[in-house]
Amino acid sequence: MKGSKFNHINKLRVPAANVEHLKNFCYNHNLALKFFCTSCEEPICDKCQVLGPHNNKLHKISTIPDSFQDKFNFIHNQVQNKLYGKCQILMNNIECIEHNIQDIKTEKSRLESDLRIDYTTKFENIRYTSLFNTYY
Repeated sequence: MKGSKFNHINKLRVPAANVEHLKNFCYNHNLALKFFCTSCEEPICDKCQVLGPHNNKLHKISTIPDSFQDKFNFIHNQVQNKLYGKCQILMNNIECIEHNIQDIKTEKSRLESDLRIDYTTKFENIRYTSLFNTYY
């Protein structure tokens, strides 16, 4: 997009309340904006479409609602595609994290079991040595 479509309005010495009103009218012909030139990405009036500078032979013209819907659909699809891709990446990451958590839990259980066995063995050795020393 080449700057604001309403730069000419900002240069006028018009009260701010009137600027919004001017944005609904063609600055070339002072007619209501009914169409949209998708080639130039700007709203146009009936005369712009017929007489120029946006005649149908050189520019792609559609109604403002159709143009809005097309642009909305395009942006919606872009957002959906990007979100879908990012969602897939997140789901894969979550799956990997859940797998890692399960591995950690398994390793924790194994270490706890090994520690219990080591503790029991050492405790029994100390008890046996203590009993042995008491008798001898």
